[in-house]
Amino acid sequence: MSEFEARFSERKQHFLESASNEDLMKRHNEYTIELRRKKRNQHLAKRRALISGSTNNLDFDGDEILVFGEISEELLAYCPDLNNENLDDLSKLAIIKKAIDSDPPQDILLHAIWTVRNIISMKHGPPIGAFLNLGYGETLIKLLSYDYGLRIPLEASWALCNLVSGPHEYVESLVRSDIIPALLKLTCPECPSVAEHTLWALSNISGDCHEYRQVLINSSYIELLQEMITRTRNISNVLIKVISWCVSNLSRGSDYIPYEKLQRIIDIINQLIVIDDHDIHSECLWALAYISKNENEKVQMVLDSGYITFIIDGLKANSESIVSACVRLVCNISSGTDSQTQKILDENILDLLQNLMQSDNDLMVKEIYMAISNFAGGSISQVKILADHPIFKLSFQGLIHRSQEVRIEASHIFKNFCLVGRNEKLQLKLIELNFHEILQRCFEESDATFLLNILSVCRLLLEAGNDESENKITKLFEEAGIAEEIEKLDKNMNSKIYSESTQIIETYFLSSGIEPDISTMKVESFKII
Repeated sequence: MSEFEARFSERKQHFLESASNEDLMKRHNEYTIELRRKKRNQHLAKRRALISGSTNNLDFDGDEILVFGEISEELLAYCPDLNNENLDDLSKLAIIKKAIDSDPPQDILLHAIWTVRNIISMKHGPPIGAFLNLGYGETLIKLLSYDYGLRIPLEASWALCNLVSGPHEYVESLVRSDIIPALLKLTCPECPSVAEHTLWALSNISGDCHEYRQVLINSSYIELLQEMITRTRNISNVLIKVISWCVSNLSRGSDYIPYEKLQRIIDIINQLIVIDDHDIHSECLWALAYISKNENEKVQMVLDSGYITFIIDGLKANSESIVSACVRLVCNISSGTDSQTQKILDENILDLLQNLMQSDNDLMVKEIYMAISNFAGGSISQVKILADHPIFKLSFQGLIHRSQEVRIEASHIFKNFCLVGRNEKLQLKLIELNFHEILQRCFEESDATFLLNILSVCRLLLEAGNDESENKITKLFEEAGIAEEIEKLDKNMNSKIYSESTQIIETYFLSSGIEPDISTMKVESFKII
């Protein structure tokens, strides 16, 4: 027995297994090609409609600030108690609330609502909880009617769109008060100034949680958005931006949107995306990213609508938001069918992705590597295209990237590449590109998924050299110190890593090793959502 074999045998005796050998071998043999789509988490779901101005600030309840500006003479005359200098600001709010509920004259009602809206709309965290505790939610919702003219429902909807920008429990209380049907009823093409605020409020509600998105999907909301974009005369750029944001937020729930309504959303995007505006382009592209994230049929809807050109142009844009959305779209499309993947490959997408790989945005870089791993899991012809492109060797650096998430995605590239190219021994391309030089450094990683992927790559590389009289890759691994790094993993407490490293050592580096029957290995294709 050689010194290497003796050392390995001793280590193996001291390892405490956490699973049966049968279970470990079953897991070991289930190689998988991983095609992944990514959900967007960092995109802003809620926004507040702010006003500017300088006022005196009063600290209230932690981070919330109660900001009281000037009260009109008319409102002071109607509510003389507001003149009491010893009255605290919350008490003033209660007095104004009582005045609103007393069915005052129209001009007094407008002054009261205007005052309230100004307080809620100030920049620094208004005390939304205090407003709701005083019952302002129900009061403002009752004012969402054109029976009060135009200005009062406009001010009320403006105030409400800021109230629903708060935490979920605040939004929940307003939804229980039937804010959604009231906002939908008030929204119409004939009153675009009011619609700016009602749709803003509805988009905030849509961005709160899946349950409320589902409520809006099941309502007339999508049809209303389509009506607003097609029927509003002299539609303002502000309203168009609000509609685009509504579409983006609602598309987060695309899993549950019926295809008929999804097509309506696509039709709205068709009208919006041709407008020369950065914010509108960004919202449209993110909406498409949400729509395409789960199903190949939805990927095809995006492709059939001719958005490839916008994606390609977006990858060249001087906007991180737009570029990130387009990278996400590439990632989603590349996780589709081979024909869908080829559609995006035909646009020289690898050139564009290569130009973005040095970005400081680690999340975007992670998704670039995710897209490359999808290409590596495509058809054999697509894998060959990837192997011959400079981006392939550049991807080696992803294995030692500062971000662990990027490193993990990079490891999927080479596992997929070796697995898909196994029959034609494409994995030998890695040896030609001196992959072993970076491979030796990969064993410093602690993540189990990463290490298992790297071990799979090692096994598939060693397998490729098996038909030679002397396995040159085995010798290369020994000279590069890779064999020693694999050997050290027999101390790893992860049972899968232990099993995989042990099998590699026994099969390829011990004279008594027996090569496993690779024909029993199962290849599965799946998507992680």
